[in-house]
Amino acid sequence: NGRLGAIPSVFRTLSNVQSVYPIKDDFTFYSAKVDQQINLNNRLSLRYTFTPISTTGIQSSGQNQPFGLNDVSRTGTSTIRDTAVVAQLTSIIDSTKINEFIFNFGRRSSLFSSSSDVAINIPGAGFLGREPFSPAQRKERVFEIKDNFSYIFGQHTTKFGASVNFVRIIPFTFELNFSGVFNFGDLAATAVSPMFLGAPAFTATQAYGLGIPQTFIQGFNNSNTRIKNTQLGFYAQDSWKIHPKLTLNYGVRYDYERTPLFDASAIKSDRLNLTAQQVDAAERFLNVRQGIPRDTDNIAPRIALAFDPKGDGKTVIRAAYGLFYDNPLLFIAGNSVFANGVTSPQLIAPSGNPLPTNSLNSAQIFQGTVQVGVTPGIDRGAVYLPAQARFDPKASFAGYGALLPFTLPVDRNFEFAYTNQINLTIERELLPDTALQVTYLFTGGRKLPHSVNRNAPDGQRVLTASATDRIINNFFRPSGPNPVFVKTDRPIPFGTVGVQEASSSSIYHGVSLNLTKRFSSNVQIQGSYSYSKTIDDSTDLQSLLQPQDNRQPGLERSLSLFDQRHRFVLSGVFKSPFKLNSRGIRKLLADTTIAPIIELSSGRPFNILTGTDTNLDQSSVTDRPNFNITNGQLTIPGPAQIGSLARNAGITPGFASLDLRVARSISLGEHMKLEMISEVFNLFNRVNVSTVNNNFRVVTFEEGRFKSPPTALFDPRQFQFSLKLKF
Repeated sequence: NGRLGAIPSVFRTLSNVQSVYPIKDDFTFYSAKVDQQINLNNRLSLRYTFTPISTTGIQSSGQNQPFGLNDVSRTGTSTIRDTAVVAQLTSIIDSTKINEFIFNFGRRSSLFSSSSDVAINIPGAGFLGREPFSPAQRKERVFEIKDNFSYIFGQHTTKFGASVNFVRIIPFTFELNFSGVFNFGDLAATAVSPMFLGAPAFTATQAYGLGIPQTFIQGFNNSNTRIKNTQLGFYAQDSWKIHPKLTLNYGVRYDYERTPLFDASAIKSDRLNLTAQQVDAAERFLNVRQGIPRDTDNIAPRIALAFDPKGDGKTVIRAAYGLFYDNPLLFIAGNSVFANGVTSPQLIAPSGNPLPTNSLNSAQIFQGTVQVGVTPGIDRGAVYLPAQARFDPKASFAGYGALLPFTLPVDRNFEFAYTNQINLTIERELLPDTALQVTYLFTGGRKLPHSVNRNAPDGQRVLTASATDRIINNFFRPSGPNPVFVKTDRPIPFGTVGVQEASSSSIYHGVSLNLTKRFSSNVQIQGSYSYSKTIDDSTDLQSLLQPQDNRQPGLERSLSLFDQRHRFVLSGVFKSPFKLNSRGIRKLLADTTIAPIIELSSGRPFNILTGTDTNLDQSSVTDRPNFNITNGQLTIPGPAQIGSLARNAGITPGFASLDLRVARSISLGEHMKLEMISEVFNLFNRVNVSTVNNNFRVVTFEEGRFKSPPTALFDPRQFQFSLKLKF
């Protein structure tokens, strides 16, 4: 009884999903440079560059899906036009003083687009239709002025300078969810028929076949804004040769950004039932705002030393510490304007009965049964497009429906992210052309931006209410709340409030061994091995990468997706000592160079998800399963429960590859040489997995690790041939 009438017009059988498709990347670089020696002490350089870049077949992971589950319709196309003009005046004041003045003008236009189809997300099975985060377009202009002054005195080499950078992005366009997004997940059997009482739930794939999505989301109206940002930077540094065996480098840098800020009280909308005053009051209540707060105390010291214990140049000990600040991404400011509940409002329709007389829900929209003027909860000015299973995003806003609008503001106490970096290296000459280097590297990220739902509903309270009051029960989700009445559990007129907080952290410890034999006797060898561990509590600042439990984001701390415990790389260059005037086999090998590269590395973690909203926080993209340590089984948590499995608990297979390059030079005269190059990548055609399925239903527990079938592979064996003419 879940589906009415004909098969929905946007329905596609999963057997027709095209997950293998060509990728095309066109890159051209044009450059012109003019140098003018004005006089003995002043030199002027002018450089112009133009870089057009076009890329098709770009994979998407914006919905937490692994590569390989995307249909070709979910891939994107990127078009970039990058222009830059740089003028540099170098002035030698005297034998100890040099000044560099640089002016830079840059203009970049970029467009990321996807297909026009409505987006369909089926966790573990397929992701079809337009990338919800597209199209995104911006035209950026940059004016930069900087000056560097160097001064040598005694045993000191001092340098200091300043820069100012004006960034203007006009326009900045981001059509968030304008194509519409259907999210499918597990569906209670009784949602289809009461006769299925006691039967197991339908999977996301089966729910897709039944035509009953969990949610539908669509953005409307205005998607344009203007971004202005001004960056100021000052630095001073000194290199002090204290002793022939000891050199000390130290310095400090200060950065300030006049980041974009927007006033919520300036919002205007005559068609929505959410006023600017309500938005402003709600933002103040939640301690959030639109735009990026300005951080004024970004002082970054750095210090390093190099020590030669014996003074013979054969052993060097290097140590360094530095604090480095990040620049916040300006799209954070743009998102806070687009998704403020009014400027570009988002319709969120929950699951429900597809009958047109029921309150607006995702099943009606997917199955084409919406009737404007009949279906409750729709603005009469809305234009429903049944053949596209969505509304016209440029027409009247369809209405907030049963669910409250979501917003993407920024924490009022937001501060810029920074890292503490420590490096300790010991390098020793073993032979005149061979050196061994041992390095320890520490990187600690602090105040990293990530998204947290500051207004998440309490699933336990909702569950308790649904057990005692039938009116809160939702027909198609008997284990969850009727979203209409979730409003009573919210303090302000918003639903999800995906706040950008500067509260995440990461830590990296790594030790590496590097053996280098410089090119001599026609041989060069480089080998490196690294052992490292990376831990963090968030992956990115996307709103779809929020914590599983927004009330306890600290529980997300785990191995990072970037953690790779072991990596070994060995490369060499072997040049033939023979010349063309040699005889026999020596002549065949004359002027030939062979260069192999071997790489062996361990797998990386992946996050295991259920693809359904088990904790009743109105999000199905971050929920994890329960793990039974006794039998190694993964199961769906109970209603309103948080999955017990740690974040990033899975592990992908390791990587191994041998690449080989063979080149031969042929003399074409005294001043001309032709080089013929043959290259083969992944010589033994080993199957290397790049991505695995992260849906818990296909994950297995083997030898103490969670593993899953692959969804995408690295390139198979490839051959490449080229000619290079030198003259």
